[in-house]
Amino acid sequence: MERYKKLFFILLIVATLLRLSVIGKIGLGDDEAHYFAWSQYLGLSYFDHPPMAAYLIALFTKIGGINEFSVRIGSVIFFFFVSIFVFLLAKEIFNDNRVAFFSALLLNLTPVFTVLEAILILPDTPLGLSWVITMYLLYRIMKEGRASFWYMAGCVAGLGLLSKYNAFFLFPSVFLFLLLSKKNRFWLTRKEPYISLFIALLIFSPVIIWNIKNGWASFGFQLSRGYGGTFEFSPKWFAAGLAGQMGYISPLLFFASLYAIAIGGYRGIVKRDDRYLFLFSFSVVILLFFAGLSFFKKVLPHWPTLGFVTAFIILAQLTSESFKKKTGSSRIRLFAATYLVLVTAVLFSALMPAQALFKIIPLPAEVDGTNELYGWPKAGERILEIYSKMSQHNKTFIFTHRPVLAGHIAFYTGARLRIYCLNEYIDQYDFWPGPDDFLGGDAIFLADNRYNKDPHEVYKGMFSSIEAEPPLKIYRNGEHIRTFYIYKCYNYNTSNFKSMR
Repeated sequence: MERYKKLFFILLIVATLLRLSVIGKIGLGDDEAHYFAWSQYLGLSYFDHPPMAAYLIALFTKIGGINEFSVRIGSVIFFFFVSIFVFLLAKEIFNDNRVAFFSALLLNLTPVFTVLEAILILPDTPLGLSWVITMYLLYRIMKEGRASFWYMAGCVAGLGLLSKYNAFFLFPSVFLFLLLSKKNRFWLTRKEPYISLFIALLIFSPVIIWNIKNGWASFGFQLSRGYGGTFEFSPKWFAAGLAGQMGYISPLLFFASLYAIAIGGYRGIVKRDDRYLFLFSFSVVILLFFAGLSFFKKVLPHWPTLGFVTAFIILAQLTSESFKKKTGSSRIRLFAATYLVLVTAVLFSALMPAQALFKIIPLPAEVDGTNELYGWPKAGERILEIYSKMSQHNKTFIFTHRPVLAGHIAFYTGARLRIYCLNEYIDQYDFWPGPDDFLGGDAIFLADNRYNKDPHEVYKGMFSSIEAEPPLKIYRNGEHIRTFYIYKCYNYNTSNFKSMR
């Protein structure tokens, strides 16, 4: 079994080195750019999410400067430890290095984890680490009865809450386990779990304070966006969410994981095996919640994916059992080989540098989501070039109408200028100062083909005149993938903009 421990360390080192070689060579995604903008104006929380992602970006860009590598290095570091704790959790539960290794391997070969959490910087990055450490501590409590670990778990869960609101699913998951576990049900009558919950909420209190000061804006936004608001039954939303998760997990592993969860539920509830019941509880709560919600709301594919972490551990154990019994081992090897080839092709295609001569999996530009990673350095150069000329004659600011575009502009102009976002809806930029100091000045407006808006129609009353620059076309592998539209706006008058609200 020492062989699998060595294999795990090889996996950890190789995967980490590969990620380090990639993170500085591809442009920021839309969400990453948005969180970079947050990192320039640190606060207790933000409109979209809690603040942890912004803190990580601020820390590492302070150390390494404004570049893609520094923005993302926190993801690589955090996922390094996510892999370690998944290995430790699986080893703690099944006392088998082979199961632990395959659990970590599945995690590192799954697109949603090895890209969205291990390469890109998102709130899911620190949430993932908090999630697996909390589970590890909780299982140690169940196995050893160490009451003091409840307080450690509360601290780590609180850091998860500072990362993303999805951390709240930890609490019903552990409650479900305690409720169904005859051996561990006594904890529901002890003080430690409730003190742990209080500690988590105390650590989460900066987000609560921010919401109190800002009219519960973030809580209201999340409730209306994902967990509440207007409900309309639509099976199409469910089908779309299911298809998205299959893409993020990969179809083969998605169905294998659902099978593993079902087996885990059977062994945990019917056979009363607390090992499987623990893993089942931390999968089924979050997955069922978002599956049910998706009949009424649009659910993004990555929202429930933490439920697959424990599914992978069950799947690794089932695979290990098959090899020991020599039942279905050839089918498992075929499955593994097919999965490895497909996932490698997808990841390599997605992360291939822009100057490459071909793409493994060609997709039309309008549906290839990886195109958002390309073109912004040229846009930033063009904006700075125009700004340097306009600002010589009059005070000039830069603005757009979408927060993700504003974040890109901020990053690819070197964070030297404050970027504003003016639109008809509420977003993070409404909680920062607007461009009122530029009254009578000039401005540069930017849009792209995805989020196009003609400023002559929307902002005409705010400026005495608006002039369009020649469109900036971006090519990837010889294919036109996006167009930036830049406008020069003169004589800014803020009073006319208030009618947009």
